[in-house]
Amino acid sequence: MVSFPVRAELLISEVMTNNAGTLLDEDGNASDWIEIHNAGPEDLSLAGHYLSDDPDDLNAWEFPDITLPSGQWMVVFCSGEDRRVAGRELHSNFSLASEGEYLALIGPDKTTIIDAFAPTLPQLSENQSVGVQNVAGSWVLHFFDTPSPGKANSSGRAAEEVLFSIPGQVFSGSIEVSLSCRSGGTISYTTNGRSPNSTSGMTYNGPIRIDATTTLMASVAGGPAHQEVYFLMDASLADFSSNLPVVVIHAPEEDRSLIRNEFIYAMSNQIGRYAAHTQFCEVFVHQGNGPLRSSDYVGAYSLMEALKRDGDRIDISELRPDQTEEPDITGGYILKVDSAGPNDTQ
Repeated sequence: MVSFPVRAELLISEVMTNNAGTLLDEDGNASDWIEIHNAGPEDLSLAGHYLSDDPDDLNAWEFPDITLPSGQWMVVFCSGEDRRVAGRELHSNFSLASEGEYLALIGPDKTTIIDAFAPTLPQLSENQSVGVQNVAGSWVLHFFDTPSPGKANSSGRAAEEVLFSIPGQVFSGSIEVSLSCRSGGTISYTTNGRSPNSTSGMTYNGPIRIDATTTLMASVAGGPAHQEVYFLMDASLADFSSNLPVVVIHAPEEDRSLIRNEFIYAMSNQIGRYAAHTQFCEVFVHQGNGPLRSSDYVGAYSLMEALKRDGDRIDISELRPDQTEEPDITGGYILKVDSAGPNDTQ
């Protein structure tokens, strides 16, 4: 996502893509909405500025000749109604997808992106919003269970992720990995596989040199930790090749896959009944901090996608915390029967 410190003047300060009644427009509809904030010291004209949900059409919807006072907020409903009368409620000519899509604020030159959610907004639950909150002088991305359209954001959960210049991979020699984030806030990181916090994390000040197998984890403002694993390749693997994707599992023990699932899942999808998609791949299981060796190879496995609630996958509605009785809780459900992972609850 685009990075802007607190001195930036115009911000997309809050967005709701799954409005179920938090804020109604003048027609009484729960349209999705975008909030713009003027964080600068002077009143700003929005004339000639644009909002867009399409990176190939940055001039999708133009603001009318209106002024946003210093320190104030403005809401634009994303109803598709295209209402652009100064002094009246504003409606864009596009709507927002709840599963997330591109969103940008563009300057009067029709090309300069002032602020953006790119490649997409995160997927939001009903009546949840995403936006920025001032944390130690930086506009840090947060989720808000109590949205505040037209007002300052507060009491959010940090949602900003750290971006890695190089994704996790197998390498030889050494590499340098740079970290960045949308807000430009302080990034904490570890190289031992532990989630960074106030006591275990190091403050990022520049590219990190990696010359051994390393699990790099990083977070900003207490947000979610992002992890990438870099495997130093041993000379014994220099000539390894395959026409299948190669998967390296950094794990304490081997987890054998049931290849027979590939056949029955494929048959189910071919007759029009959803089943998890699969992909054969070559698998290496790596343990410890040494280089990746040919002895870590364990054979061909079937990689299977995770089950997900989605209109094109498992088409069931999300339950809200207030839905505790029938008929709301009559199903269906997704049940997980698996060994517990580090982030699972019992």
